[in-house]
Order: sequence, then structure tokens, then C-alpha cells
Amino acid sequence: MIGSSPLTDNVDFIKMAEDNGAGAVSVKLTMLVQPIPGLRKMYAERGYYNFNPSDKRNYFEEGLELVRKAREATDFVLWTNIAGPGEDTDGWIKLGKAMEQAGADALELNFNCPNMGTTPEGGVVVGSGVGKNTELCYLVTNEVKKAVNIPVYPKVTCDVPDVVAVFKAVERAGADGIVVNAGYTGAPPIDIYNGGKIKIRGLEKCSYGGAVGHMNKPYSNRFVGLCAQNTGLTIAGGGGIQTWSDAVESIMFGSTHTTVCSVIMTEGFGYLRNLNDGLERFMDENGYAGLADMRGLALNYICETRELHQFNIKAPPSFDHEKCVGCGSCEKIGSCGAIEIKGKKAFLISEEACQRCSLCAALCPKGAISFTGGQGI
Repeated sequence: MIGSSPLTDNVDFIKMAEDNGAGAVSVKLTMLVQPIPGLRKMYAERGYYNFNPSDKRNYFEEGLELVRKAREATDFVLWTNIAGPGEDTDGWIKLGKAMEQAGADALELNFNCPNMGTTPEGGVVVGSGVGKNTELCYLVTNEVKKAVNIPVYPKVTCDVPDVVAVFKAVERAGADGIVVNAGYTGAPPIDIYNGGKIKIRGLEKCSYGGAVGHMNKPYSNRFVGLCAQNTGLTIAGGGGIQTWSDAVESIMFGSTHTTVCSVIMTEGFGYLRNLNDGLERFMDENGYAGLADMRGLALNYICETRELHQFNIKAPPSFDHEKCVGCGSCEKIGSCGAIEIKGKKAFLISEEACQRCSLCAALCPKGAISFTGGQGI
């Protein structure tokens, strides 16, 4: 599924998503009130992260027209991302009902945008400003859900002290599902050789803003896992999905749908075919008949920190010298003095010095190091 973004801000792009194998799109954000002017500015380091301090947002009539035209042009599954004015539930309901009538298949309630909060004058709360108020998340979700007949998916911010409380609140409010990913506010890219000036072309100064992309994958997987462990919600999980294997990870942590955005921004809609082909190939090769067969599998191996000692590796590492090429990746580990390269092969020279941390196995490029019980990499 393509997340709400510049990728879903016109009908031609939406049709390109459909033609290249997306399962759905979330149409670009529509608002009743825009307390902060939208300005589309973006920066990316391919394969690592995308940064945008601000983005264009659609006003009410503009967003409605986009959904109407998209509905006329395709039978594709259309979610639509909406943001009402804070506690004004009537405003949220007005948006939701209008989008339902325009042809949206589901509503995505924007509780997460890091570039929107409270205006400096203390005005309307939107985006992550809503998402950081658990009671407000409940109120808006509950009121919108009662007012419409299509599914309601809050898209929550995870940049809160107790994200599980937010998950549980929207579940109690009657949400049909939830959109979960890590989208933190980050610092803009700077040029260290030019006095710390902003790297984004066309901006003399820049605010902090949304930092997304592959770097967020471990955090997004954690949040998806926490949601799956603590609620019964359908989860649209994303944030950091760059490859088909990243999508598999999200599903194994509990996602029902996976959302992509940053990688399509840099690689184009055709990249969707790589994601789908890789996912299908993986499932065929590993005997998964459907996504449900692998959903949540990783959670079988998640424990509390206090339980880690029960699963600690007791034996030292073993080395497969047929695979080992003597590259020295294990020997140079700064926190270890237990391994030495002799005759272009790695050897354990001190069991006492080995801390069983398994970092050597993780760093070995040839998979030549393992630990008892098949826990090596």
C-alpha cells in the first residue's frame, strides 16, 4: 500500500500505483483548517532516509475533488488521509462523511504528522499534536467511527511515552484497524564544509521535520510488534520498508498490510514490482500459502529484557574454516580480544575472554561463525 504522500496527490500517480501492483493507496492529506502553511520541500539520501520539514496539504474542496476524480478513474482501493481541527469532532465528521460520499473505501485519521502540532499562537491542534493526547485520539476515533460506514484507521504517532496506551485507546474507540510506523521529528541535513548551512536547495533556513526511511525500520517493527501483542487490531505497518524482505519482517512482527512511501519516492512506481515479485518468490520458496501463515511469527521469539538471561548462549563460538576467508572482521572487534586470524583463518584463542555477545557472528560476511543451538548468523 502506498502511504499518503506526494505519491498520492494526483490521479495520474494513483493510477501508476495501481498499474504497478500496489494493493491500495492512501490519498494525500486533506484538512479543513491549515494552521501552518504547507510548503513542499524534500531531501533524501538514497537507501537511508528522507527528510521533509513541510509538505503541501489539500484544502477541503481540493481533497474532495481529488478523491472524486480518482474514484471515477479507477476501481482501485482508496483510503483517504484526513485531519480535522483538534477537538472539533464535528469537523472530523464533516471530513469523514464527505470522503465516504466521494468514494473513499476507508478513512485514515491523521494523528501522526510530525510537521503539524499546535500553532505558535496556541491555536488548532492537528497531526502529532492530536496523537500525543490519548484521550483526544479516543474521542476523535469514536465519533468518526459512529458517523461513517467505511473502515476507520487512525494513523498514530509513536513519539509518545506510552504508545501502547494509544493503541488500546483507539481499539476501545472502535477503530477497524491502525496504521503504525516510526515517524520521528529529525534535524535537517547540514553541510559541515559550509558552516553548517542547510543542504536542502532553495531554503536559507529550515525547521526540524519528518525523518523517515530505512533507518526507521527497527523502531517501526517494534511498534508493530507492541500493537500486535497488546491489541486485536488489524495493522497497516510500515516505516523503513525498502525491500521485499523488509516487508516480510513487518508481517512477521504482526502487520496485516504493509505501507511503503520513501523507497517509491526515490526509485519510482516501477519498484513496486520488485517488492511484489520478491515477496511472492519468498513465500513460494518457504511454503507460505498466504500472509496469515507468517504473520506474527517473530513474536514467538520476543521476550522481556529481564528474561534474557534465561536464553543466554553458554558455549563459545565455533568456526567453519571452509567458509572463513580470514578477512579479519571478527578479529578487529574493539570490545573483544578472544579471536585471532592465523594462516588466513579465524580461531578462538581464549574462551575466558569470549563474552558470548555474538557480535562476531553478526559481522562475519561469510557466515563462518556460529553458536551452539543454531543461534549463529
